[in-house]
Amino acid sequence: MLTAKKEALQDTSLPEIEPTMRHAGMWCFVAAGVLATFYLATSMYVASHRLLWFDEVFTVHMARLPDWKTLLTALSHGADSLPPLYYIVVGIFDKLFGHSEVAIRLPSTLAMVATLLITFDCARRLTDGLHGLIALALASGPLAGEGFEARSYAIYVMFAALALWVWTYTRTGEKWSAVWFGLVLFLGVSFHYYAVLLLVPFALWEVSRWKPWQPPSPKLIAGVIGVAVPAALLSHFILSFSRNFSNGFWSRPSLSELMDVYSHIFVGGLFVLALSIVWIVLANRRGKNIDLQPMQSGEAIGWLFLCIPLAGFVAAELKTNAFAVRYFLGIVPGVAVAVSCGLWRHFRNSLSSRLEYSCFSQPGAW
Repeated sequence: MLTAKKEALQDTSLPEIEPTMRHAGMWCFVAAGVLATFYLATSMYVASHRLLWFDEVFTVHMARLPDWKTLLTALSHGADSLPPLYYIVVGIFDKLFGHSEVAIRLPSTLAMVATLLITFDCARRLTDGLHGLIALALASGPLAGEGFEARSYAIYVMFAALALWVWTYTRTGEKWSAVWFGLVLFLGVSFHYYAVLLLVPFALWEVSRWKPWQPPSPKLIAGVIGVAVPAALLSHFILSFSRNFSNGFWSRPSLSELMDVYSHIFVGGLFVLALSIVWIVLANRRGKNIDLQPMQSGEAIGWLFLCIPLAGFVAAELKTNAFAVRYFLGIVPGVAVAVSCGLWRHFRNSLSSRLEYSCFSQPGAW
């Protein structure tokens, strides 16, 4: 029966199956919207029933200071570790939606949902709708807990996903694409200082393909400016917190902490990897070579997001002395996109993928 379906699919021309592909592509968007709505609703529900914990209490106190001058003065004396822009945004939400746990956590909730949708669209454009949903599912696990926490980690991860999206889907030589990439990184650092490390995978990608006398791309130059300018503007707050707390910071760098970062972020990740390897072996049960499409730049950069904790470890050893796992949640969108792209390259030509291919759109079709 499967053979008959396969032969029928091969005999079907693209114009004949295009309406089906378009219809299935729409259902992928619907599924992504339903999942995002589910995470939005559940995060708000948890936020309304969960007491504020230690760091969130600091967020509330900072966001409810009487004016921005008082806020800057407090941060100048190392009162908390996040940039002032985050507390300003939280304060706005707190005033607009009432002084409640939900209002304080709402910026993180919205950022988490936006991250899932951006990750979905990023993977969808590189592969198809089905694998876009796989990327969304992979990202949802590590990020689910950030949707109901009044800290800036979810916003920082949102800008990580947006940086990958902008780099991948705009031409390298275009001036405005470089401006947008630099602006995304600028805002990322403005919400969390460790967002400086988001430049690492893109820089490594360019260095790995550098040729003598070849200048950096406009995007990379804009990215360097995008992380350097806010870091310089906020350096007073960074140094103040470092002087007061870096020597006794609760999570200091160590090799054991570095080795545990990936397993803490991707809980059960080795189990999923093992199943993927088994899947690859069984899909090639006839002993034939698997013809793979060359790895796209978006997938390669996604894998290079795994280098962010390594760069963070070096920075922590040299200066910051702060190495908490949540500081490196920015790797999630890139890795989720890379995994979905890898699955698509391996299985799009298998029998099951060809049958699915009649139900899901081609890369970029939607």
